Amino acid sequence: MATSSPARQQHPKAPAVFVFDPVWLAEEQPTVKRLVFLADCLAEIPGLEVWLGDPATILSHRAAAVGAGHICVATTACPRVRQTAAQLEKTVPVVPVDWPRFCDDSRVKDLGRFSRYWNKVSKSALQPTA
Repeated sequence: MATSSPARQQHPKAPAVFVFDPVWLAEEQPTVKRLVFLADCLAEIPGLEVWLGDPATILSHRAAAVGAGHICVATTACPRVRQTAAQLEKTVPVVPVDWPRFCDDSRVKDLGRFSRYWNKVSKSALQPTA
């Protein structure tokens, strides 16, 4: 949900929406420090709407409220975001927008631990991108 998000860059006039998922909050139990960090990051995004509730429901309602024919989402490996996009597809088309390649992740099989991921991609991630 950065201002550099490809979805945001391709559709700069579209509403930008972030939804705090109470299920995620209950499962993850982020510390106050992490929540403050998230809030600070979100506060830096101009015009961002921040909601609390079921992401698929809120995004579907917001799309209907502004007459959007689809919802653009930057592609992600995050299973929760992918699950929300699949739920949204039942009510409104979801258009994935690819990020530029960060690294060569062809050897990455397990995203369960950042350290394992970083060990596989760090050399290519530190190279200049096109």
